[in-house]
Amino acid sequence: MKKILFIAGPALGHISRLLTIASALRDLADVNIRFSIPDRSRFLSLILESGFSLSAIPHQVNTASFEGFADEIERLLSSEKFDLILCDIEPVGWQSVIDWPSIPRILVTNVFLAQAGAQTVQQRKFSNLKEVINTIRRAKGLKGLESPDPLYDADEVLFADPQPLVDQFRLQNEKQKSCGACFWELPGELPVDLLAIRNVLLASMGSTGHIGMLPDLINRLARFCGAVEMVYVGPCAPEESELEVKCHSYQQLPFAPLLQNAALAITQGGSGSTYQALSNGVPVVVVPTHRNHQILGELIEELGVGLVIGNDDTPEKLKNFDFQKMRANAIVFASKMKDQNGPNFVARRILEQLS
Repeated sequence: MKKILFIAGPALGHISRLLTIASALRDLADVNIRFSIPDRSRFLSLILESGFSLSAIPHQVNTASFEGFADEIERLLSSEKFDLILCDIEPVGWQSVIDWPSIPRILVTNVFLAQAGAQTVQQRKFSNLKEVINTIRRAKGLKGLESPDPLYDADEVLFADPQPLVDQFRLQNEKQKSCGACFWELPGELPVDLLAIRNVLLASMGSTGHIGMLPDLINRLARFCGAVEMVYVGPCAPEESELEVKCHSYQQLPFAPLLQNAALAITQGGSGSTYQALSNGVPVVVVPTHRNHQILGELIEELGVGLVIGNDDTPEKLKNFDFQKMRANAIVFASKMKDQNGPNFVARRILEQLS
């Protein structure tokens, strides 16, 4: 039986994306899948509950946390034989000093992060850590890095983005391919008080959406889309007394059934929730937590299926957008997404590499 190592970062977005792929692969073939994730993650239980084995990697072993994580990954790969590695992990903070063995490796990421010279969080992080990273790399006999761009290379690089968005970029080589969006659904049912609501403003701020939304912005967005009720999923829920709409707040909820009755979705710019909303024909407003979220928001704004806006944006910005046109564009965008099944595509590429 072929043995595959899935390496994910600690954030829910990385883990959930690989869970969709692992589930698709398990449906297609009899393979041994092992997850390896930093032990600080709050989401390790999701992997075990999904029926996959797990190696929780202690990462704060040496001075630089990514060095300790790299040492543990290298130790795992030298002590056990794996036939393929699948990575979905922030490259600068977690894999920049790993000495990879000579076995096939596939990287799953987003196209807008892998562009040479892109002004991303990773570029800024690398600028701060370049000297430390290269000191560790050279001690291992690895070539020094002048930018994080080489960290987005592997035997295959699969972009988990909708094809219309990938089409905005020029792929750099034949190893890069669009696989389509991969979004995970939290199991469970909706609370009874949400079953009858319609035309709702849905905010899903993810595990990293730590910036609270100002009531004034929520009120403007509710008027923009005509919503009279709001469902807020995530941390930093707004104060309902200052809202013009009734607000239902939860830490976690299944996303798909809510989208069936959503007029507009608000996300922090995580690709999972953003793409899941768009796949249902629901336009998205991105309230970014950091630069990568801002980039995705700008892209969907250019495509006419959403917009990016912050708490400090002036009210005039919404006046430049026609909600009904945005909704129509999102419906067309969703129809184009139906031609891709991201998890199934990646699972089949894994099997091709193993054959």
